[in-house]
Amino acid sequence: MPETIRKTAARKDILQDFKTTHTNAMARGGVAASLAEQRLLPILKILTSIQAQLEAAAAFAAQLLAALGVADRSADKAIGKVSDDIWNDIGRPGSDAAFDLMFPDGNAFYVDGDVAEQPDRMDLLVELITANVHPKLSPDVAKASIATITAESKALRAAVEAARPARARIQLLERVLTAVTRSAAIEIAQFKRMLKANGFTETDAHTIIPDRSAAPAKKEAPDAPSPPATAAAPVVTSSATAAAPVVTSSATAAAPVVSPLDPGQNPT
Repeated sequence: MPETIRKTAARKDILQDFKTTHTNAMARGGVAASLAEQRLLPILKILTSIQAQLEAAAAFAAQLLAALGVADRSADKAIGKVSDDIWNDIGRPGSDAAFDLMFPDGNAFYVDGDVAEQPDRMDLLVELITANVHPKLSPDVAKASIATITAESKALRAAVEAARPARARIQLLERVLTAVTRSAAIEIAQFKRMLKANGFTETDAHTIIPDRSAAPAKKEAPDAPSPPATAAAPVVTSSATAAAPVVTSSATAAAPVVSPLDPGQNPT
């Protein structure tokens, strides 16, 4: 049986079906067009508006997000360099508890996760270096490391703050569009019920609404019948000393057959 799209389907598919349904209904005219104007058009206007706002927000945020990406990569690279400089300065140990305290899980603690929180994590690294948690770390390397991380943290925080409003707006519009799209999927099903209540058959309704029913499974061809088993040929074994044929005797043995003499043949 034909089905309408489910609200759990991909957002782009729901949007496509909704627009297609509205277009087909308006082209059909009559009751279908009237119902589409009442039920579908208001939601379609909302969807179109949200999509336009999302595209505008993404275009505005593109440059800010690109700058944020540059600052993020620069900060990650600086953290890696500081980690190497400190490790080399303390003698390149295979295992060191004080070094692990400054760099738990290596650099991942500082560079992974939400970029908006990375400047705070970098500030923590500055505090650990400043606190002289490693007795072998020379003052010069510590001072240079603190200056590098502080400068990169400041630059990254500025990029994060500049992009924060744009990122927040995009995230909000994405959620709103998802919620309205799910409502649109429900409205398609309601629209189908209204069409049927106004005399449309199931098949006729789906000349307007795209059919999202699963394709029927193809019947598998039956397995070919197995060929009849062929009797195995008798196995003939050869031996250097072949067994002698078995001669059976009978109490009434058959008399030998004597052929008649050829003409002119002597009996002796």
